[in-house]
Amino acid sequence: MADLTLDAVTKVFEDGEDEIVAVDDVSVEIRDGEFLVLVGPSGCGKSTTLRMIAGLETITDGEIRLGDDVLNDVRTQDRDIAMVFQSYALYPHLSARRNMSFGLEESTDLSQTDIDERVTEVASMMGISDLLDRKPGQLSGGQQQRVALGRAIVRDPEVFLMDEPLSNLDAKLRAEMRTELQQLQHQLDVTTVYVTHDQTEAMTMSDRIAVMNDGRLQQVGPPLELYHEPTNLFVAEFIGEPSMNFLSGRREGSSFVTDRIEYPFSETVADAVEDAEDVIVGIRPEDVAIRDEAGDDPAHEFEMTATVVEPMGNENVVHLEFPGETTGTEDLVAITEGMREVGENESVTVHLPEETIHVFDTATGEALHARQLELDPQALRL
Repeated sequence: MADLTLDAVTKVFEDGEDEIVAVDDVSVEIRDGEFLVLVGPSGCGKSTTLRMIAGLETITDGEIRLGDDVLNDVRTQDRDIAMVFQSYALYPHLSARRNMSFGLEESTDLSQTDIDERVTEVASMMGISDLLDRKPGQLSGGQQQRVALGRAIVRDPEVFLMDEPLSNLDAKLRAEMRTELQQLQHQLDVTTVYVTHDQTEAMTMSDRIAVMNDGRLQQVGPPLELYHEPTNLFVAEFIGEPSMNFLSGRREGSSFVTDRIEYPFSETVADAVEDAEDVIVGIRPEDVAIRDEAGDDPAHEFEMTATVVEPMGNENVVHLEFPGETTGTEDLVAITEGMREVGENESVTVHLPEETIHVFDTATGEALHARQLELDPQALRL
């Protein structure tokens, strides 16, 4: 087993006389046995990155290494890497058993007895022993996914690559398969690179997340680190559901000011913001506190109107507006406990605790200040 390293990897596609940079100078080390999730919006370069690791796309520049071995010019079938596709890519005319064994039959010198033993063992692990003689058309989506995973597992590869393998499943089955995949990866202890655009999958499944946008790597770290300490505006907005709230304004003296509110900064926050003038204040919906009456922090409390309330059972998602004419740029979303009743069009007092805010430079998107955590830094990496 070995680490998988991407060193300044770049992919440029030719489109006539134009060049399209799909992946731009991406460097990341995936540790032996680690579950790394590549996440980002459609077209950000994550699947292209995965395909370069697999050898399905050539590398324009940079280097991919597995341990000490450079893979740039190694043929796909010689990379000791197994890939699970979004479409499952099962042979429709072959049984589940033959789909799982076909790769071993074509690429190894294993005897048929050894291949059958591997398939039987992996099928038992995947809970599909009674489905081996069925063809893909006779299987549900979840069963086909298990066959596709089993086909990868029987190869006993150094690295698993998974390209949005759960996107074709319904919500309930997708949640079940997330748990199964995590358990499976821990059991096999195989280095895994998993691509998704679903930040919920990224948060719940990964050891570390690598966020991409426009072909560039934005931030790499444990899920809680990206959630609580985003390095820029894009990561802050992309990670978390509902998304982080953002208020655009400017710094005037020691306060953050918009057309409707003035929000005093403490000395600590003001020092972190330094000389930046145009800034954006961000706050997570769960940190927006709705109060029945004014509290002990009036400088950070504001009167707002609850315009829409979305009851979710265990919690309510409350959409809020500042008084007067609004463009929607200063609306907030809050999350309250499910038993906390908030009526639509109700006027409420909203508290934005300073210890929970983030501040970003409007021009660069760079994070100037992150919320203050009372966690041991190591807890972010559990």
